[in-house]
Amino acid sequence: EIWAHFLREELLYSSNWQDYRKLVEYSPNSPGMPPEAPGRTANWIGWQIVRSYMKRHPETRMT
Repeated sequence: EIWAHFLREELLYSSNWQDYRKLVEYSPNSPGMPPEAPGRTANWIGWQIVRSYMKRHPETRMT
């Protein structure tokens, strides 16, 4: 559902800060997400992508 929202709103490749500002800044929730979704949803999604990549490519170092 979260990923679908990012795609629907064309947020993945946007370079306009106003497009995704509310999804990366501290807040009690994330607009466009279910009410129980916490703030900074985009940050969490980004971390999940990195974590998954690192799990599949253990030889990669984050330096």
